[in-house]
Amino acid sequence: MRRAVTSFFLALFFVIPASVDAQEPEVPPARVAPTIVLNFDRLCADVASESKLASELRLRVPEAIVTLGEVDAPTAWRIVWQTDDEGLCQLDVVSPDADRSRIEFKNPSDAREMELIASQVAFLVTMNPIEVEPAAAVEKPKEDPPVVEEPPAEEPKPEEPKPEEEPKPEEPVVEVPPEEPAPEEEDYVVVPFVFSVAPGLHFPHRHAANLVPRLNFGFIGGTHYGLDGFEASLVLNRERYFMRGVQIAMGFNQVHGSVDGVQVAMGANMAGPESKGVSVAFGANLADGNFQGVQAAFGANIAEGDVDGVQTAFGANMSRRVNGAQVAFGASVANEVDGVQIAVANVVGKVDGAQIGGVNAATEVDGAQIGLVNVADKSDVPIGLISIMFDQPVLVTIWGGVSSPTFFGIQHGGKHLRYMYGASFHPSNDEADSSPLIGLGIGVGYHSGPMIGDLYFDIDAIAQQVSQGDFAKQSFLATLRLVFGWQFTDRFSVFAGPSVNWMLTDDDDAYGLPFGSIEPYSNEPGQAAAWLWPGLLIGVQF
Repeated sequence: MRRAVTSFFLALFFVIPASVDAQEPEVPPARVAPTIVLNFDRLCADVASESKLASELRLRVPEAIVTLGEVDAPTAWRIVWQTDDEGLCQLDVVSPDADRSRIEFKNPSDAREMELIASQVAFLVTMNPIEVEPAAAVEKPKEDPPVVEEPPAEEPKPEEPKPEEEPKPEEPVVEVPPEEPAPEEEDYVVVPFVFSVAPGLHFPHRHAANLVPRLNFGFIGGTHYGLDGFEASLVLNRERYFMRGVQIAMGFNQVHGSVDGVQVAMGANMAGPESKGVSVAFGANLADGNFQGVQAAFGANIAEGDVDGVQTAFGANMSRRVNGAQVAFGASVANEVDGVQIAVANVVGKVDGAQIGGVNAATEVDGAQIGLVNVADKSDVPIGLISIMFDQPVLVTIWGGVSSPTFFGIQHGGKHLRYMYGASFHPSNDEADSSPLIGLGIGVGYHSGPMIGDLYFDIDAIAQQVSQGDFAKQSFLATLRLVFGWQFTDRFSVFAGPSVNWMLTDDDDAYGLPFGSIEPYSNEPGQAAAWLWPGLLIGVQF
């Protein structure tokens, strides 16, 4: 009996503590304050953009540690903003578990886009908290009760600092660049209405430097952070960072950042880089970078970058590259045009399209030049009174035949379309009048270029005014010729071929030019006679 009682109490001694331990509640996992690390490629985001994103994240996730640079923390969220293989910007959010989420954006300098990006990042961070097991729970996995009796089993507790070391991400806060707080001063406030009496004097908001009005009316005008709506002032409208909407001013509109809308001014409109919309000014439109849309001015349109659209002015247009059209009464100037230039004077480096004006000058024209004077290193189709292509020689041409005057002239133009200017001479066949037949003419024709070896052909039409002795009595002579030539050198060739001649004159025998005794096919009494005859000519050019 005594032995049974002793066994019963020994069993209670060992079983009850074990059951008590089994009933101890589990300690829930502890949450760790998130760390957000920003890694930006300067090709995608400037200091202002990344600082704006950092300040928006601190506002939306106040418990988070937001820093820039590399941080060795297993619980850190990483915001990677860099270029992809095609050179386009992209923003990836990488969780501590290496899960990657991509956020699309268009303009890194747009403050609203930064706010939207910050909201999406905050959502990902708050919806995926980082949890760690408490230190006590880490030490408990010793299931064998006898081990509790060994004092050394308590000694591993000094390893508890491991969870305490996890807040290490707080240390990199010291690495935050000193310039980061500055952009926080640029945070703006959207307000429904502002009346700008003068710069520094606004109602109902005294300080308007950080305001973005939806509606703004000004007397002299003022300066705001930006515009998202409509504003009109007698003198000036000035926005420091962006404009979305419509600006109207008697003086000028100035936006240091991007423009997305309409600017109308009597004086001038000034837009920042990467702007689009319509700018209309009596004076000038100035774009500090690329512009997409229409610039229309009485004075001048100037874009320091590329124009994707139309520049039209009474005075002048200037741009780095135009994909569209430049139209001006004065001059249009660009480094490159993919489209058309129309002006009294057009000056460009390379044209893929057409130049139409009084004087056209270009380095290379893949298209047509139409004007009084065309000058280019190379042009496909120059059409004008004078066309000088430096890749083609200016040639002296001399040709004549039995039934046509001897012609002395200059031939120039493009690779295929060429022009001819010169004078003709033919001795008199009239015993009563020994004066020679003299003419002045102009012609245009097609030059084939080398065909078989150095063989080529030309088709030309030449018109001349001819007279004999009395220059008050003029006759008209037109010649259509087809000649075949051999190009011995770049500047020397001989040619020969048939021609068809047509003359309108009141001379009885057409100055003796018609071959044989062909009678005029039109000879009304008291009117000039029309003569038509074939011919054969031979010539040389050098």
